[in-house]
Amino acid sequence: MTSLANPSTFDVLEIMVGGSKSPGGREKHATATKLPPQSRKNEYNGAYPPCTLSPPGVVDLKAEFVLSANKPEHFPTDGLPEVAFLGRSNVGKSSLINAITGISGLAFTSNTPGRTQSINFYRIDDSFYFVDLPGYGYAKVPLASKQEWARLIESYLKERKTLEMSFLILDARRGWMDKDLDLKEWLEANNHPFRVVASKIDKLNQSEQSHSVKNIRKYAEPLPFSAITGRGVREIWQAISKTNPPRK
Repeated sequence: MTSLANPSTFDVLEIMVGGSKSPGGREKHATATKLPPQSRKNEYNGAYPPCTLSPPGVVDLKAEFVLSANKPEHFPTDGLPEVAFLGRSNVGKSSLINAITGISGLAFTSNTPGRTQSINFYRIDDSFYFVDLPGYGYAKVPLASKQEWARLIESYLKERKTLEMSFLILDARRGWMDKDLDLKEWLEANNHPFRVVASKIDKLNQSEQSHSVKNIRKYAEPLPFSAITGRGVREIWQAISKTNPPRK
């Protein structure tokens, strides 16, 4: 694992996305994509946990895609708090966002790693944002794109004052990988609150699940999660509420 004694954020993110610095390199022209908000509203009686946004026992959740930003100047400016989702490519960040909002298709999912190439903002109940960051560690993404992602993620994690907490998502089948540990150490060194999620837990049998959780627990206590069965949705909402309850 790479030493993080006194790294710059960009150094760490270059390591994570698998890039390398190129002196004199220029960033590609980037623009923000803003689509007409597609507000989707679902009601669940007892399916999701009570939180500060709704009466106990009922979640009446409004969630909408707001924008996809390729430059820091395109980030939202309304000052609402944000919860970020970090992880390797194809680890299931978008599926997790869909599962915890209860809205299928809110966040775009793909079987192709490296598909998310910008930072996507989803406004929840007009009170806070879920933020889906580009995945790291996918070798087939061009080097120039990796460097651009690294700078974009650096700007977000280092400068975003509205970021309240992050979820570092691991694939339960693979556990910790070096780039995950690099990111974990950077988050800790910079005092960024975060929780670890072990996704795709349903793809393991009971014995494999126990083994996976035990290994992940060596570095941090995980929240086992499945977008298929809904396991872990309640615990993720509880973690969000305990860290910094959404505010209006």
